[in-house]
Amino acid sequence: TYAITASGAASSAPANYTIAYQPGTLTIDPAALTVTALNQTSTYGQVPDLGTSAYSTSGLVNGDTVSGVTLATAATGKSAVGNYDITASAAQGSGLSNYAVTYQPGTLTIDPAALTVTALNQSSTYGQAPDLGTSAYSTSGLVNGDTVSGVTLATAATGKSAVGNYDITASAAQGSGLSNYAVTYQPGTLTIDPAALTVTALNQSSTYGQAPSLDGSAYSVTGLVNGDTLSGVTLATAATGRSAVGNYDITASAAQGSGLANYAVTYQPGTLTI
Repeated sequence: TYAITASGAASSAPANYTIAYQPGTLTIDPAALTVTALNQTSTYGQVPDLGTSAYSTSGLVNGDTVSGVTLATAATGKSAVGNYDITASAAQGSGLSNYAVTYQPGTLTIDPAALTVTALNQSSTYGQAPDLGTSAYSTSGLVNGDTVSGVTLATAATGKSAVGNYDITASAAQGSGLSNYAVTYQPGTLTIDPAALTVTALNQSSTYGQAPSLDGSAYSVTGLVNGDTLSGVTLATAATGRSAVGNYDITASAAQGSGLANYAVTYQPGTLTI
């Protein structure tokens, strides 16, 4: 408060009065000052770091300043994705005893954390329907004890798909706390390996003194799938018309047919008996 002094009264008959002056009081009321916490963001799994400078002020005069404000939130590193109040209090600065300070809250937005789910590479065999399961994946980015318990794995490959590489796509992750993540899926590779195919030369016979004439169809096969066929095999022997009576190998090679690029072919010898 400050004194208000009176003096210099004017009158039409000043000589008739003895004038006494009594002071009044001037009360300087505090000015209104509003401190507003600014909006901020954080990421799920990280402890919010609000600092002390994310605020705005309205109402400062006479060069007074606010140099810092206490900012607080109920959110923690374990808080779910969403919005939380930021409260401002305890402004510090110069001349602030001259203000009635009002604090306005801001908003802290907890954004989803990044989670990457990667399908692991797998293999299958030509002729077999790929069985990818739901557990062949890896994750990167989980926090707070959250888990991925299963992932949908899919491929365009089938039991009829040729030998080669095919994408494995991951999707629809399931688990705990996953609503707090922005999930990105990375593909894996399914390798279709050749099926095993065995071509066996059948046993044959010839007579001493005659050049062996091998029956080109005298073979058996095991392992063909998907309607693939073997139409011919090269059969050969070291025996000749001069070879002595006895047993000689018949070797099989150079199988021909449909779909054979999808097989790892093994040849088994037969026996030529002279």
